[in-house]
Amino acid sequence: MLAAGITGWQEAALGTYAGYPDFSDAYRALTEAGDLVGRATGAIWVPRDLTVDTVDAFVRECVERARVNTAAGFPTRTAKLMLDGIIETRTAHVCAPYPDGSHGLAYFDPQIVRLLVPALNAAGLAVHVHALADAAVRDALDGFAAVPSADRARVRNHIAHLELITPPDLPRFAALGVTANCQPYWACRNDLVRDVTLPLLGSERADELYPFASLRTAGARLAMGSDWPVSTFDPWLGVHVAVTRQPPGESDAEPLGAAQSLSLGEALDAYTRGSADLLGIGPGTLAPGAPADLAIADRNPFAGRPDGIHETRNVTTVVAGDVAGG
Repeated sequence: MLAAGITGWQEAALGTYAGYPDFSDAYRALTEAGDLVGRATGAIWVPRDLTVDTVDAFVRECVERARVNTAAGFPTRTAKLMLDGIIETRTAHVCAPYPDGSHGLAYFDPQIVRLLVPALNAAGLAVHVHALADAAVRDALDGFAAVPSADRARVRNHIAHLELITPPDLPRFAALGVTANCQPYWACRNDLVRDVTLPLLGSERADELYPFASLRTAGARLAMGSDWPVSTFDPWLGVHVAVTRQPPGESDAEPLGAAQSLSLGEALDAYTRGSADLLGIGPGTLAPGAPADLAIADRNPFAGRPDGIHETRNVTTVVAGDVAGG
């Protein structure tokens, strides 16, 4: 990641997610030994067996785990709430049904969401929501709407993935101060989208997928990242797709919803300033007093054609003023 120009990230599932252990101990040990390069942050996994009766105890547990990690130099001020799955397995929670009549899965009852999210925000913990399809996005926004504005203002709430959003929900991101945490590398007609996604949703919905431009027009704050290890963490490949809506190296491919493309400046802003702000690791800009975290490319990407953005390579990475990769 350092070689690719990544200086900060979020470990987004600290817990027993999918059988993985809680990596907090490893992060604390590396940080305390001075061996961790880069600005890592953490999010505590919300277990799917949570009930209305166990919300308060879970929030107290999160507060204590956040205190221990943060005191050790591993900021953990976020909880991770996975509301649905993915479209390709018909587990993403959609408003309009799949061809088999199903609407996907909602891993949490909306009542729990509307109880848990305000409790976490009141305790000073942000909420990172996995919501891929429009029904899950609506449930997430309803949860944030239940939070008093003063509590929302103290944290960095965000919804990740956002493959489908109903138009009435677009302006709610700005109104509720919720950042749109997007993974642009997926927003193109790759084999998975052509062969599985669009047949499940209907090809007429292709222009609705990953509505980055609509979010920006509606005033939402944008942050961009990779969801690694699901897909590559190379930022330049993600930037390429955000701008062209085409798979890298396939300049003849039909764009996926060309109207939802971003300018190169907008995509870079989301990858730098937007993500740094979301993670709470600095302004993500070149300014006096800002952390000296730099990713230096081998070319000026604004000088070439958009279909060549993916060819850009990181040559040097600087973290806190020290050369760390490249």
